[in-house]
Amino acid sequence: MERALEMMLLVAIVLAATTLVALGMDIKDKDLASEDSLRALYERWCEHYRVARDLDDKTRRFNVFKENAHMIHKFNQGDAPYKLSLNLFGDMTDEEVHRAYGHCSNIKSDGRKHRQQGRFTDDAINARKGLPSSVDWRRRPSAVTKVKLQGVHCGSCWAFAATAAVEGINSIRTRNLTSLSTQQLVDCDKGNGGCKGGFAKLAFKYI
Repeated sequence: MERALEMMLLVAIVLAATTLVALGMDIKDKDLASEDSLRALYERWCEHYRVARDLDDKTRRFNVFKENAHMIHKFNQGDAPYKLSLNLFGDMTDEEVHRAYGHCSNIKSDGRKHRQQGRFTDDAINARKGLPSSVDWRRRPSAVTKVKLQGVHCGSCWAFAATAAVEGINSIRTRNLTSLSTQQLVDCDKGNGGCKGGFAKLAFKYI
């Protein structure tokens, strides 16, 4: 009973204010019509994401932004089943994004052997029979929340993985999608290392 109440309390926790949501900006043909229209788009993007760049750096950033905007617009002219949009990484190169946000975990493996993943037992194969080949969990009722951002130089992917899994199974079981606080795991789960890294399976034990 006590564990059930703790689970209900966790489900009731909304996304912490310190966890940002990355919303996109669409690009229209007129935005790419000229250098001035692109610069106006860049200024709107800076305002939308509250990005402040040094004057010395802004010219280089604008050139990166232009390349990204053209790449996104060109991709969206294709027949892919999804579209791209400008997000908060709009004036950063791939390398800069990876250096700033690509950290997942700084905790090294404890050296114990783990069971090899990807091998299906007979029971697992039989359980898959009759199931659809794919499921879009974004459709109503959705089992995925909006995109979350772990922040710069914070190796907390373990916390995002854990909350996403709990959000998903809770939505599938109750048809009620509730965004949970990744920040609580980072701050309060002492079995993991916060921004220094961790493991989702330990977060499940904490939950």
